[in-house]
Parts: sequence; structure tokens; C-alpha cells
Amino acid sequence: MRSPTVRPSAWPAGRRRVLGYALVALVGAALLYAGARETSAFSFRSVELEGARGAVAEDVRKALRTLEGESLVALDPGEVESLLRSLPAVRDARVDRAFPHTLSVVVEPERPLVVLEDGGRAWVVAESGRVIAAVEPGARPRLPRLLAEVAEPPPVGASLGGIQVSETLAALAAIPKRFPGGVASAERGEEGLVLTLDTGLEVRLGEPVDAEAKLAAAAAVIRALSPEELALYGYVDASVPARVVAGSEPQPSSDGLDFGSEVPAN
Repeated sequence: MRSPTVRPSAWPAGRRRVLGYALVALVGAALLYAGARETSAFSFRSVELEGARGAVAEDVRKALRTLEGESLVALDPGEVESLLRSLPAVRDARVDRAFPHTLSVVVEPERPLVVLEDGGRAWVVAESGRVIAAVEPGARPRLPRLLAEVAEPPPVGASLGGIQVSETLAALAAIPKRFPGGVASAERGEEGLVLTLDTGLEVRLGEPVDAEAKLAAAAAVIRALSPEELALYGYVDASVPARVVAGSEPQPSSDGLDFGSEVPAN
């Protein structure tokens, strides 16, 4: 005897109504989203900006003005972040939408490290190696000068390339803010990296590795010498941190440093 075929019964009317309501709600939400992308109810009008001041803040606001009037619903925070990271003075950015009309932006600016100088040309370079701006040679007097021969002017926004350049910038970034005498300029040549202090004293670091240890050793010797004693010396050699040497002979001329550049892909 064959067993009777059991067929699923039709859904109860209550369940059908629930599914119908859900479908209507889903369609309604999609229509609302589509409308929000086009309507001015959520148009971008203002910015809450943190982390940037002065010229950097103005650059950020200027870049965001190109998006004014667009719907916050349609704006992709990731794309806005990429737009801001393309600015030479911005290292990183985080963007969030604050409905109905505001973008909340947190910016990490690039940190200027040195002014790269080649004769009558100069560029502000960040700790990251990125070229922030082209400037006059006498601009930004509080930043030390990195003297070098530059074959091709680096584009603003590009990153200086090459292992020697990276090592040199890393060594300069390791200089303490209160280094005795203050650093006026730096140059890398046959004898390695040489810092010239505001007093005219040279600090020879050799190859720019273990820079923190070398700088600490040089600073300890400079602080231990009296002004009269320092006047007798032309340089302090800290290329071997355990054996710092002071002398008066002139520094050999530099053979220059090859400064290439890499332009980041947008």
C-alpha cells in the first residue's frame, strides 16, 4: 500500500502579510536611499576639521569645497580620504559623515623636517621624505638646510627616493629638539653625514646609521666643553659613539648626494 503524498500546506495568511510588509519596507528603504542620494536634504555644506591649522587647514578646506552640494549619502568617505592624502602637506586623513550636512575630518599633517637646497632652489621636505613645497632658499629659517646637488627638481607631492636619502632623512629626524648649538645645515659626502651647528661647529656622524647613539654621544661631549674650549675646535667626530674625537682640521668637501623622487600613485 502506497503512503499518501504529503504536500506542504499554503503559508498562513498572517505569515503572508508579514512577508508582504517586509517587502514593502525593503522597497521603501531602497526608494528612500535613492532619493537621499539626489535630494538636497543631506547635501554637504560644512566641515568639522581637527588636526590641521594654518595653510594645511586651508588646503584641506579648499579641496573639500569641490564636493560642496553633493549628497552625504552618495559621498564615499574612503574616496574623500584619498583626495585629502593627495595633498602634499597631508600625511593621513580620516573622514566620517555627520548627517545631515557635515563631514567630520581628522587630518594628520606631514611634519616638515628640512629644507633641501641646491644653489638658488629649495624645497621643504617632510620626515616621510615627501616634498611639501617649493620655496625660496631663505624660507623656513627654523628648519635645518640639507645641502645637495639635485639633478631634477622634485615634484611637489613626490617622495624623495633612494636608500641614501632615506638614511639621511632618518638621521636628521633623530636630532633632538634641544641639541646643543642647534643644527643649521647638513651635508652628506665622502666622510658621511656632517651637521653644521649654528655656532659653526661641525658634527661628523659618518654613515647615517645608529644616529641616535651618535647624536647622544656628540651632545654629551659638546655640553661638557666650555665655550672657550669649543672655540678651539672645528669639529666633533661621533662616527664611533664610544670614542668621540674633537679636532680643528677643515671638513673635506662633499661629493653630493643623488636625490631622486618617486611620485605616489593617486
